[in-house]
Amino acid sequence: LTQPTKHNRTTTLHDTRCRAKMKPVTLKREEDAPSCNLYYDPMERVHNELRAAGFPDDGPLKVEDCLAFDQMHYLGEEAMNETGNALKAEKGKKLMDIGSGFGGPARYMALQFECEVIGLELQHELVQGCTNLSERMNAQLQGRVTFRQGSATDPASFQGLEEQLDGIYSMLTILHIPKRHLLWPLANVALKPGGRMYHEDFFMKKPFSAEQEKMLQDIVGCSLPLPTQSEYVEQIEDGGFTQVEFVDMSEQWTAFVADRSQRYAAARERHVKVQGEALYNNM
Repeated sequence: LTQPTKHNRTTTLHDTRCRAKMKPVTLKREEDAPSCNLYYDPMERVHNELRAAGFPDDGPLKVEDCLAFDQMHYLGEEAMNETGNALKAEKGKKLMDIGSGFGGPARYMALQFECEVIGLELQHELVQGCTNLSERMNAQLQGRVTFRQGSATDPASFQGLEEQLDGIYSMLTILHIPKRHLLWPLANVALKPGGRMYHEDFFMKKPFSAEQEKMLQDIVGCSLPLPTQSEYVEQIEDGGFTQVEFVDMSEQWTAFVADRSQRYAAARERHVKVQGEALYNNM
């Protein structure tokens, strides 16, 4: 434990160096955005899965209808339950999801813990798509999930949120951010006294080979160099956080992604039928 800052905020941290296999495509991004080539047409995968399940392109949905395909992090609902418990999420609390992606984690948190969630997402198409999808689930969500476009290192993204958030979380997003050191003080200021931050991310466990660095940059979209464990903790503490807990999830995540890859390949015929050959190969 470190000496407490003025608000004694806490960061809980899960990190690993595991990597997902994904092929690069081009996307529009802001100048300060990461060189991330993970995404195809942002919401296409979600819409394809919904159509395959018999849902029309409009009309009401339940959060559960999308759980199998609207979350891009590891360990699915288990990870989100751990996140909510770590942040002490509950009715009346307000959280922020940094890098909200398809919006699945934000919707799950709002439903499971009855809290309010603001999803911060860099890509306009995802913000628009997530907003439309969440509106179709409003019978459950009751307006507790909103999305805003912005960079996690831009003070404008946190405008009006000074000491307004009970918790902030991020699931496999910070690894894409080139100026990640700018995030921590912004998050710190947005948290209420005693607020917490929880995130899952990559770190450098040992030096990467040239081939590994190329994979991390070109396929995963990492902003290199990744920090070591000690560097990571130091950056967070420099941002004003205290009581930083760092948990290495490499072993668990390696097993998870290996199993997921095998199941994905085994179901190739089904996935190609639903998503198409090109999208299947990009995932």
